[in-house]
Amino acid sequence: IPMARELGVLPIYVDFWMQKDDPEGIFIKSVIDACERNEGFLHKLGKALNFKKLGFSAAGGKVEVERSQGELRADLFAVFQRLNELDMPVLLLLDEVQHLATRKEFDSFTAA
Repeated sequence: IPMARELGVLPIYVDFWMQKDDPEGIFIKSVIDACERNEGFLHKLGKALNFKKLGFSAAGGKVEVERSQGELRADLFAVFQRLNELDMPVLLLLDEVQHLATRKEFDSFTAA
């Protein structure tokens, strides 16, 4: 990850076991966390997502997002769109990605 940063690549680490019931939420949280160093992008992302409530707990590994599934889906696509608009390459590191195969309700996120 440090070498990626040195080379001008934005590394985004996603641990799908951090919040087993909400892979979309943890993906969105991971993108936001990774982009904190890039204030301009984070500012645009925050405006685009317009979260009512987004909470993080590092100790418990919990993500709390107060939105309907339709709104969360829209936010997921907004995150992808913003990543595509970045003027730098992105390295997605997907840890415990096999967890996405454990439930049928994760199929549409996996397809995205």
